[in-house]
Amino acid sequence: MKRRDGYALGLAALLLAAGCHSTPKSPRRVGEDSSYLIVALDRSDSTIVRRETMLTQLDVLAGDADSARATLDLWAYDTAPVRIWGPNLSQGAKPLQEVKAAELVPSNKHPRRGTRPGLLLERLARDTAVQRLPAACPLRLVVLTDGGIDHADDPALLRQAAHQLAEQHPNLQVLVIGIEATERQTWDRVVGQEIPRFKAVTWSEAEIELRQLHLGEKP
Repeated sequence: MKRRDGYALGLAALLLAAGCHSTPKSPRRVGEDSSYLIVALDRSDSTIVRRETMLTQLDVLAGDADSARATLDLWAYDTAPVRIWGPNLSQGAKPLQEVKAAELVPSNKHPRRGTRPGLLLERLARDTAVQRLPAACPLRLVVLTDGGIDHADDPALLRQAAHQLAEQHPNLQVLVIGIEATERQTWDRVVGQEIPRFKAVTWSEAEIELRQLHLGEKP
């Protein structure tokens, strides 16, 4: 996906306008007056064909968070979720290159079969750093995925975790990017009914929706 100046400036401005006092403990200082942006990347093998696009979008989001001095919290998931960077003040895409190579670049030696987004949301809902955020903090979650759900338990987990996140963080907005059209209905039904500001979009729809990601506004 190509980055456009209008989107980049708008996203940075919205991030900068949002203020909250996040207190997650980290080896690096986390900004006290910033939005909290979580980016979660589906690294299962089904997304390999789109991985380059996903990594490019990650770089764009990291760069905009850096411009706004926003907190970035980077996660990866397949059959299990793992935090791979942060939460720290974003420093753009450059510091992420090593972790991208280690955690997000496909490897024939280490296939990743299966996708459990339910476990991702469940883990985020009980994560200490996320739980410490004040209710007024603009919390934004961007998930880069094809939308695959490979376990029968996941729809129920997604619904429960989405409900919990929405209760804990009334200023929550979730954007799922890259979803296949066949998976959109499930996400809309399961997650969309629990999180008022939720949108699942295909890659062709992503740019316009990113412009409308209200990072600095309360619901």
